[in-house]
Amino acid sequence: MEKARSRLTTTPTLTKTPHLPKIVINTRYLRAAPIGLLGLLGLGALAFFLKNITPESVVDVPLYHSYGPFLLLFLTTSTLLLGFVLLNIRRGFLLASALTLLLLLKFQQVQITWIIVLIVIGAPVIIELFSTLIHRVIKKT
Repeated sequence: MEKARSRLTTTPTLTKTPHLPKIVINTRYLRAAPIGLLGLLGLGALAFFLKNITPESVVDVPLYHSYGPFLLLFLTTSTLLLGFVLLNIRRGFLLASALTLLLLLKFQQVQITWIIVLIVIGAPVIIELFSTLIHRVIKKT
């Protein structure tokens, strides 16, 4: 036998109040945080270099008008920061090397036009596209 439903009035059920939205933190950025911190440390070193060292002392270190130590520090810092932002060190290095090459061309007093910028930035993009394509083909087989 089934029980009959109660005819007594029930208390109204409490409605759930909406909670505040949760803050979602991407765990991939947490895993890459040491790289980002090293990049910030490199930015500090770069600022120290620009503020305290005279350009005439490092202008001709490895090559004429190349500012070698500055370019090496810029390449390292931009690689780490772009690797953190893009979550991929290889892509960060390709883009950082293109930016460093543009800076080197500017130091060598080459007139930088849009064609040069497209070639210098486009080459790492094409390299990345081909490497991704090859990686996908290898992964399928």
